[in-house]
Amino acid sequence: VYANDAAQRLYPQGFIGKSYFDIFATGTLFEQKYRQAFKTRRPVYFEAQSHLDGAWMEMRVFPSGDNLIIYGVDISERKRLASQLEQALREKETILNSITDSFVVMDSDWRFVYANARALRETPNIVGKDYFAVFPEQRNTIFEREFRDALTTGRPRHFEAFLPKRQTWVEMRVYP
Repeated sequence: VYANDAAQRLYPQGFIGKSYFDIFATGTLFEQKYRQAFKTRRPVYFEAQSHLDGAWMEMRVFPSGDNLIIYGVDISERKRLASQLEQALREKETILNSITDSFVVMDSDWRFVYANARALRETPNIVGKDYFAVFPEQRNTIFEREFRDALTTGRPRHFEAFLPKRQTWVEMRVYP
């Protein structure tokens, strides 16, 4: 058995002369994946939280003769940051969906990249579509002029306009 310095720090009691079952808890994902690699004779990749120290590990297991070569990397920081990012995205989604008006984001090619719940109720399935494919009647109108002005000047725009298709007036705020 060979264990590098990082592995020896993880299990200071040592690996030499011990079986897997002497060191690690049975019934874990680690055991399942190690057995899978040994049985199928194929490499296995997985991520799991260690029962030894709670660290998240990215594991690569390679069968080699009667042995397994096990390579693990501590990915706890990556998991922590991913969790924080997911939480921030959930918070952003909650905030944007709490806006009672329609709220959309378009990229520089005029494609919708985000629409809150209200916007999707009014115009379903717009994300990923071109603005003028969804609203062709707004080409060469105040909508296009004000949107283009916001993009070219970098200044926010505010205007009101009538939507004949919906028979309603709308107030628009456009931010570049």
